[in-house]
Amino acid sequence: MTLAFRDRSIKQKVIAIALVSTVMGLAMALTILVVSDIYTLRRNARDFASSLARVVAVNSAAALAFRDPDTAREILAAFSSVPEVAGSRVRTADGIEFAHYQNPNSNHVRLSDLLDGEQALQRAPQGLNRAQADSTSSVVRGRYLVVHQAIVVDRRVLGSMDLVLDLTMKSAR
Repeated sequence: MTLAFRDRSIKQKVIAIALVSTVMGLAMALTILVVSDIYTLRRNARDFASSLARVVAVNSAAALAFRDPDTAREILAAFSSVPEVAGSRVRTADGIEFAHYQNPNSNHVRLSDLLDGEQALQRAPQGLNRAQADSTSSVVRGRYLVVHQAIVVDRRVLGSMDLVLDLTMKSAR
């Protein structure tokens, strides 16, 4: 027969209280650690994707300026060496698709299915300051991180680039 808590000895009560408070403290610490790790992984993935987008946007600027979609596709095809990239596309300043890359992995959603809901850079202002030209925006859509980067040369918007990163593959590393 079990005794009620009030019927236990002082020693047992002290041990029970210490045990419960230790378990609660450990559970709280573990929760904070897990949340912190998830936040750090997402921030690192966002930084990684933003860096990729900036580099490819800079490399795509000439192809966009000279209206050479084959070169732009070649530049985007370099993403085939980065398995986390589900797809990317370059658009003109009018929002028209100029070139795209789709990862051949069948586990990824189609690029158009994911990006068509995004707000396109339809008519960007032609005079941007340095901070606006360098800024990237990103949003998490399910298991994907979608990064949008303006392609700017001499404060003139030539177009934009969208990059889709698979977060499940990034966290598996």
